[in-house]
Amino acid sequence: MKKLSKTLLAVAAVSAVSMAMAASAMADDFTATYADGTVTLDGVAASGQSQTILVLKGEGTTVDSSNADDVVKQIDQRDDNDVFKSVVVGQLDDDTYEVRIGGTDGTIQTAIFTVGESGDETKEIIIGDIDGAFGVDSDDLTALARALVSLKGEEYSNTEVGVTYTVSEDGSTVTIGDIDGAFGVDSDDLTALARALVSLQGEEYGNADVGKTVVVNIDPTTVE
Repeated sequence: MKKLSKTLLAVAAVSAVSMAMAASAMADDFTATYADGTVTLDGVAASGQSQTILVLKGEGTTVDSSNADDVVKQIDQRDDNDVFKSVVVGQLDDDTYEVRIGGTDGTIQTAIFTVGESGDETKEIIIGDIDGAFGVDSDDLTALARALVSLKGEEYSNTEVGVTYTVSEDGSTVTIGDIDGAFGVDSDDLTALARALVSLQGEEYGNADVGKTVVVNIDPTTVE
């Protein structure tokens, strides 16, 4: 039997480590989304060797002998020096679930996701992906420029530009096309997106959120 040392979890120590993980967990540290039996993870940081992942039913769950069935998936001490990107969990019931990840560096990362009617319907948005082509490139500059003309009255652009959504992870908001975070969409956002594109290619100046995937509630948010 593997021992619990600097690693977060031994095969026979789910209860003790789950309590420690629950006590240490604070805000979501990455994004977890569920579809077709697989939980996809985005933004997981490297946590050293002997990585462990737990997928649990509920939020802030402390696992003991009375509710061990709440452990949906457990992978112990993975040593390939890569971050978790997905985990197959099979069909899940409608509920709220928590993912906990840790490794030898001592950090614990958490994320919450919902399945079915237990949470709001969500969708993924990539910051700066104006044309909806699931990436950020020069075509998005063109799309944003066309959208700015549309916002002034001409109807030939991405109608999502200017629409605000609530981020399901923390309740913050994101407006499509608002690259500089100035709570509106204008020519300054074109400049911000252009600078971010350079940053994505290696130069560190521009909005660091450009290219980041966020999960938002599917219904637009009314901003007064």
